[in-house]
Amino acid sequence: MRAVDTNVLVRLISRRSPPDSAAERFIANGAWVSTLALAEATTLPRKPSLGFTDCLMLEMARRAGHLPLGTFDRKLARVAETEQL
Repeated sequence: MRAVDTNVLVRLISRRSPPDSAAERFIANGAWVSTLALAEATTLPRKPSLGFTDCLMLEMARRAGHLPLGTFDRKLARVAETEQL
């Protein structure tokens, strides 16, 4: 089964794409949605300063002892234990 990311999920839920869009065609026979995509999609209406996946990535790197986390994301780079590239 195909999988979709958060951006596709949000477009499908919000109906911002026409009925015959690439997203609709991609999921025509069903699609798998990860827990991460669902969780991130629920944070979008609140417009947090950092995305759910950004926070999750940083915490996973922290727990694994792989810091600093390199990023081009200026908002994420303001957090301790990250490094803006």
